[in-house]
Amino acid sequence: MTMTTTDDPVRDALDATGLTTGALSADAERAAYERLAAWLAQGYRLSHGRLCSERLLTRSYCSAADGRRGARDMPCSPPGDDHPSLWLRDGVPAAYISQPYQIMNTDAAAMTAFARRYGLRYTVDPHGSWYWPDSTLLVIWRRATPPR
Repeated sequence: MTMTTTDDPVRDALDATGLTTGALSADAERAAYERLAAWLAQGYRLSHGRLCSERLLTRSYCSAADGRRGARDMPCSPPGDDHPSLWLRDGVPAAYISQPYQIMNTDAAAMTAFARRYGLRYTVDPHGSWYWPDSTLLVIWRRATPPR
């Protein structure tokens, strides 16, 4: 991810997530901007740390970062992952976002098994993605239970 800084935090987040907005139609670019602005308005900020779904559970540590898996043997990416990003709320990892073009039945089954195994939950929003709006889905991964 590249890090740019402008006076527009939505534009900065769009740039950092790797979407080249100049490739989008004007309507798609407006939709991407509005959707990401709504996400940021909920208090989320893009993490510039290691991109790993395990951080939702550990808050900061990724056991794969040093070339090994932790006790959970958890991969960094959930099944069906595409165009991922990790989002912080109050400075701690709160949501792992994936924006795939589709979810096949086998992906859905693997996603559900992954969520159950690692204590996560996910939601799929067919109209919420800011990465190529209306061509991708928004999959939001979170902890199944709030941290203590």
